[in-house]
Formats: sequence, C-alpha cells, structure tokens
Amino acid sequence: MCGIAGIVDLKKGIRTGELESMTKVISHRGPDDEGYILLDRNLRTQGAIGNDTCAAIKGKNLFPMIEDLQDEYVIGFGHRRLSIFDLSEAGHQPLSDKTGKIWLTYNGEVYNFPEIRSELKERGYDFHTGADTEVVVASYLEWGEQCVTHFNGMWSFAIWDGRNHKLFCSRDRLGAKPFHYFLTEDKFIFGSEIKEIVQCADVPRVINEEVLAANLIYNLTDYNDRTLINGIMALLPGYNLSARINVQEQKITDVNVYRYWDVVMTEEQDTEWEPAMIEKEIDRSIKYRLRSDAPLGALLSGGLDSSILVTKACGQLKERGENAADFQTFTACYENAGEHDETKYAKLVNRYNGCSENLVYPRPSGSVEKHFEELVWHLEGITYFSFFGVDEVLRAVEEKKIRVILNGQGSDETMFGYERYYAFYFKELLKKLKFGRFLKEYKLAVKNSRLTFRELCMHFAYFCFPMVRNGRKSSMAAKYYTPVVKKNLSAKQINQLLFPKTLDKMLYTELHNTQLTHILRFDDRLYMKHSIESRVPFIDYEYVEQACRIPSGKKIHNGYTKSILRQIMDGKMPDEITWRKDKVGFSSPVERWAEKIPEAYMDDLIQNARSGKYFNLKEIKTLFKKCPAHTVIQNFLSVEIFMRLFDVEAA
Repeated sequence: MCGIAGIVDLKKGIRTGELESMTKVISHRGPDDEGYILLDRNLRTQGAIGNDTCAAIKGKNLFPMIEDLQDEYVIGFGHRRLSIFDLSEAGHQPLSDKTGKIWLTYNGEVYNFPEIRSELKERGYDFHTGADTEVVVASYLEWGEQCVTHFNGMWSFAIWDGRNHKLFCSRDRLGAKPFHYFLTEDKFIFGSEIKEIVQCADVPRVINEEVLAANLIYNLTDYNDRTLINGIMALLPGYNLSARINVQEQKITDVNVYRYWDVVMTEEQDTEWEPAMIEKEIDRSIKYRLRSDAPLGALLSGGLDSSILVTKACGQLKERGENAADFQTFTACYENAGEHDETKYAKLVNRYNGCSENLVYPRPSGSVEKHFEELVWHLEGITYFSFFGVDEVLRAVEEKKIRVILNGQGSDETMFGYERYYAFYFKELLKKLKFGRFLKEYKLAVKNSRLTFRELCMHFAYFCFPMVRNGRKSSMAAKYYTPVVKKNLSAKQINQLLFPKTLDKMLYTELHNTQLTHILRFDDRLYMKHSIESRVPFIDYEYVEQACRIPSGKKIHNGYTKSILRQIMDGKMPDEITWRKDKVGFSSPVERWAEKIPEAYMDDLIQNARSGKYFNLKEIKTLFKKCPAHTVIQNFLSVEIFMRLFDVEAA
C-alpha cells in the first residue's frame, strides 16, 4: 500500500522539484520509503532517492538525491512506500524488470500474488522478493495489458514500457485505490491524490461547476471521471489507460481509456443460487485479506457486516493455529449518545470470538474547525462531521502500530443493506404485480427494521418518485445556493442515476456511480491519512459477481435487509448481532462537535468567501446560528475550505 506520482512533459521537460513535491505531499501514504526513476530525451534512465528513502537503499550510495538532479528529464516516476509484504528494502520502488526496460510505480495489493507467482515460476520467471510488486511486473511481461484480469486485489499503477515507448496505467475493478491525472497533447501528470497534481504549476485550478452542483444538491460525488477541479480526471474503477510517448515529436498519442471489467447484471438473477456459494466467496475473500507481513486488525462497529468479518477472521486465524486474542479490534464509543453508541454489540462480538478489544471515545483533535480543515485536505472534497469519529478511531489504530485493518464497507451495496432499498424493492414487486408478496414484506419490514409504517411510506415516496425527491432538493437549493449552481446541474444524468427503471440497474449504479465509489474514496483517504492499509472483503470482485446473481427476494426477505448474510451466520455468532433490526450505519453525534465551531471562524469564511458565487451567504450565516450541523453548513465549509487549501478559483 503506497502512493504513486508521475510526470511526462515532452516540451518543457520535468521540473524535478515538482516531482519531489508530489511525493512529499503524500508522505502519509508511504512513510517507509521514497524513490524515483527519471528518463531523459534519449530515454536513458536515472534513479534517485529522497530524504525519506529507507536507510538500506541510501547506504548503498547507488543514486543521487533528487534535489541534486538538473531539470533535463522528460519522464519521471515517484513512489512512497507503506511496507506490507516483504518489509525489507527489496520492495523499494519504482521497480524494473531485469532488462531495465519496464518500470513500475504501484499502489495496492494483489492478494492472490502467491498463486500468480507460482504460475509464473512454471513459465520460467525468477523472483527475488516476497513482495507482490515484482509479480505485477512479471505479469505484465507475460500477459501485457491483460495482466490485470489475473489480479484479485486493489491497485492503481503506472508502467513505463521502454520496448515500445508506451505508458500503461490501471485501476482496480471497484476503485478501492485512486488514480488521478491531468492530460494534454504533450503533458501527462498522474498521482494517487488530487493534491499531487496541483503541485505542478502548469495545472489550472478552477472549480468544475457541474461536479460542484451534483455534490451540493444531491450529495453525489465520484459519479463520473471528473473531479472538483476542471481538467483533473479520475481513472474510473475497472479501467485501463494506455498512451504512446513520442519524445521526438513531443506528443502523447494513441491515448486509449478503456474498460477491462464490468459486473454483469441481468433482469432475472440466477435462481439456482445457494447461500453456501456466497459464504464460500466470503471465506476466500477474508483468507486473501489476512495475508500480511505487517500487523493487522479490524474495525468493529457491532453491526452485521463488521461482526461477520471479525467472526470469520478469528475462525480462520484459529484454524491456522494462531491466537484470536492477538487480533485487535477497534470500536468508536459515544457516551450519552443514544443510538449512536454500539459499544454493547461490539463487546458481545469480542467476547464471542476472544479478540483483543480497543474501545475508542472520539473527540476531535485540537479545535473542531482545524480538524475539519485537516479532513478536507485529505478527503479532497465534500466532508462531514461524522468523519471525526472514524478519524479518531484510526488515530488509535496508528498509535497501536497496526498497519492493516479489515472493515465491512461494501456489503450494503451488494446485499441491499440500506433502508432505502426497501423502496426500490417494493416498487419492483408492484411492477411485477406481486401484490401479495408486497403486502407481506411491507408489514414485515415495519416489524424487522427500525422504520415505522409512516417512515417506510415516506421512504417509498422520496426514493421512487422523482417529483418528491427533486422537489425537496430544488427547494433547498433555491434557498441556500445561488442560481449558478442549479444552472450547471446535469439534470438528465442525475435522474438516470438516482431513479433507475429496474432494480438491477439501481444495484449497478450504486456500485459504479452513486454509492460505493464515494465510500471507497473516503475509505482510502481516511486510512491513508494515518498510514494504514484498509482491506475491504465485501468488495472482492468475485464476491461481488456472485452477489449480483442473487435474486432480490433473497436479499430482502421476511422484512430483513441482507437476509442472506443473516442466514449464513445464523448460529455462528450471537443472535443479538445476526438478527439486529436497528441498523445504525455511519453514525456519530455530530451536533455536539458542530456547536464547537466558533462564530468568528464562520464569519471570516463568509466575509472572505471564495465560494460566494455558489452560496447564498446571508442564508448560510442564519442557518449556522440555528443549526450548525446542517448538511448545507457542512457543504459550505467543505467547498470554501477546499478552494482555499487547494488555491482553487471560481469558474
């Protein structure tokens, strides 16, 4: 798990100081090592090191410091390493093949690399490290751009192929690892985070008003390949990018951005499916993600998903002859916070499995406003007070020197875990004229969830009828945002995403556009802020493919969401967990934190607002006094702070 950086500049040449700045600004992603490779106009290579390069590499005196190099190169890769597999200097990057023609800068984990390495050994390849990085290089040599179809894991990487002057970049199937880039006919700048790209002086910093509008009005982020800054793109999950680098003509040609994987959705899912099939995929996925040379643990909320992961992981550790008491779990606890506190459920799971529990009582570090600014810097966009809780838990993980954490993200999107899925499911039953099933499930949903009959009706109206949802959003926008925002909204695209015509299309958009994509961005940035690798078993692509074959009536059954997972775990962990009805979700007592933001701080933001073109500042000020935790206030704070920290101007 690491951070990557790269610049191709065929006309002006690379400013090595900018490449160094790109890697330093993401030092949190890789505190263990720093490395560079550069190519001049004759495509001769030059390695370099930085201040944070590991001592073993520095001691060999093979490379100069990057700050001592002259700006005479046209291609450069940078890398920051977080050591997970093979903790020695052998995992130093960028890494090349034995000919020096192929160079890789790589972020992520290929969990099945031992199996791939065995296959490649049979094909004549030699390996000298215990890391997955050289397996990625060898896989590219063997299979070319199709190598990624052999990988099970999470990644973003760039490969320089000197044999044919080609740049090849890839991002994992569901987007656990980020890849951002800026592209012109003679320049290509890429990195794990947006803050790297803006280290380069030639990159304009202007807000993307269409993306901003979707963010503000519908809370939609990461729904396409655009970002909040015009011209800075995101390589989409499941996509590759390749390009030819013509140094002589000073042009980047044959740019090809293409999809290599997509989940297959069908109107009628597999009726021959059995619960044992999904349990097998869960077990395999967790087995892969327990592979690590660094200490690992898990976040445990006490909800169904994280409890399944902890229970399954502890079972596998015991089968391997390891002590479950060495497995650390971390739980956010909130005193006097009612439904926000799930401590009792987490304790139950820990006792059942014999884990070593860590109960964390989150309090924003320093002032609330400074902590929020810190989160905006790392999350690079719309941020919420609720992230204070996760951030403080991850701070505790970092203090314990745990480098790898399992978490339960992604299960709700594939197994219909959110309560809004009731609405889509009921609509589907009515369309298919299954009135008896509709009435039965509706009654049982009231019984087996925390929603009342009235609340369930409101969910149905809000999520299934565009007039209701759009009306509420438009009313809020008209009051708190300027007409510029709504003017830039791509209404047709938004309606296609938020109001899919069938249940399978709804599931597809949740995975690719409206839900999982932004969850995984938050997940990556929050964990990497603390130099921790997040592993998410429920987004294993083979598990997702299997889950998408399950008939919807199996996922919501007898009024229970995620019915399949409950059936699988029945009798395998405490019933109080397996059959919980009061799903809390991503919850924390945000009001108590929002009230601590000083009015003077808010006044300064409003009086000197860069984002004044987009917000009705008078109404924002009034709303802050009445309800400082309101979503609109969080949106304003996020956008205004983002524009200041990233030096972004209004369009």
